This record gives sequence, structure tokens and C-alpha cells, in this order.
Amino acid sequence: MDIRLAKTISLAFTPHPPLWIHICNHILSTETPHKDIIQAITQKRSIRKPFEPLRSCLAACRRIEQKQTGTIAALPTLPTLRNTLIPQNPTDNTITIPSIGQLNWEEIFHKHRHRPASDILWMATWERLPVGRPVATIAPDKDSCPWCPNEKHTTLHLLHQCHIAQSLWDTAHMIFTCGAKSQPPPYTPHPDFSPQQLRLLRSIQSATITSLWNSFTTRAFRHNPTPSHTDIINTFLSRLLMLRSLDLQIDPGTPWISIQKIYSLTNSAIDRYTPPT
Repeated sequence: MDIRLAKTISLAFTPHPPLWIHICNHILSTETPHKDIIQAITQKRSIRKPFEPLRSCLAACRRIEQKQTGTIAALPTLPTLRNTLIPQNPTDNTITIPSIGQLNWEEIFHKHRHRPASDILWMATWERLPVGRPVATIAPDKDSCPWCPNEKHTTLHLLHQCHIAQSLWDTAHMIFTCGAKSQPPPYTPHPDFSPQQLRLLRSIQSATITSLWNSFTTRAFRHNPTPSHTDIINTFLSRLLMLRSLDLQIDPGTPWISIQKIYSLTNSAIDRYTPPT
């Protein structure tokens, strides 16, 4: 057995090693070129274990199947493989970000959602983000929120309860309301909203999530000064403008408001902000 092939498969598919030992033996017995398999897996696999391999191995299998029809489909079948590998959807043991609502796997990793935000949301849903107690020994603020010194830091606090998060979500909702001419839905996808409106919603949510997370990591892991509310709003603004540009290139019907209006709403958020005493 090729050592590189065995190592690559074991690293990528650690959630189900017995299944992948079986598949690895089958691939070798059919003499599928290991170079194609390694390339397919390594290009898809993320370092964010154990979340990403579950999704990536399915993509890798499709790639292998395209290279040599019958290699994967023969044993086991692709439907069986899919049922085995698709990760568990959020349950009662997970948390929900109230400003977003309950999301299933397909919605978290929807193609219209910015991928970094999808990764953050998935780990947040399972409470696997490195915040609070797990990083207390390395973060300058220990297990407290950088912006709320008396509050223990949690995923829910970072992405919803903190006054910084509340300010960003208020601004995000105003931007969506101005563009979609409707309040954000309680969950996504929602039957009363068009695909273009939902694309807008996912992009705005992505900008909010990544701005909050990056502002925290700048302080916690880089030991930079705590970003101010204005700093975070400006980060949020830059992400909004980037995603707006991408969305309009892909689908000009996406109901984004004008750049001038976005500037106006973010500046209003800075003017309205009053830090807690």
C-alpha cells in the first residue's frame, strides 16, 4: 500500500476510519491512480477538523468517481456513502444565534454564504469556537469578553449578547430592510422571500459574523489593542462592500442598497453608539 495514499485518506477521513480502510483497499485493488486521489482529497480538505472532512470527503469521492467511473460507486454505493458521511444537523444540544435563527447543515454551508462565515457558524452552532475558558491561558482578557470585562466570554455572547454584536446586528438588519423592503425572516430559507433577497441576507449575515470573529481574534490571538466600536464598524463596512460587489457581479438582481446608503447607515451606527457604563 502506498504510504502517502494511506496517510492522506486517514487524515482526511478520520471520523470514519474503518469505512475508509475498506474503501482504500477497494481503490487499490482497482488500481485507481493514487496521484489523482491524493490531489482530489488534499485540494478539498480543510484543517478545521473534525467539521470539514465530513463535507470534503464527499466532494473527494465525487472527484474520484469522475476520474474512474465505478471506483466508489461499486462498494459502497454513493447514496450509502452520503448517508454515512453527511454530518449531524444541529439539535437541542447546540446553540442558535437569535439574530440568524436555527440553521441546518445545508443552510450553514449554502453556496451564497461566504465560506469563512460558514465555518464560523458551524463551529459556533456546536460551541466549538475557541472563546472564553478554552483560550483563557493565552488571551489577554483571559476568559472575559474584550468589550465587557465583567462578562464571561461564550460563543453566544460574542455573536449576539455583547453590546458590540448588538450594534452590528442592528445595522445589518437596517441594511437588509432598506434593500429587501422587508424585515429579516425568522429563519432561512423562508418561503416569503425571493432567492435574491435570501442571497442579500446571507451576505449581510456573513459580513456580521466574520467582522465579530476577526475583531475578537485580533485581540485574543494577536494580542493587539482591543478594537474599538468604530474599528469594528469599519471592518464590517469593508466586508459589506466586498460582498456587495461579488453578489452584483453574480446576480445583478440582488437588492443591495447603494454604497452611499451603506456608508450612511454605518456612520449612523457609529454616531448612535453609547458604550455601556
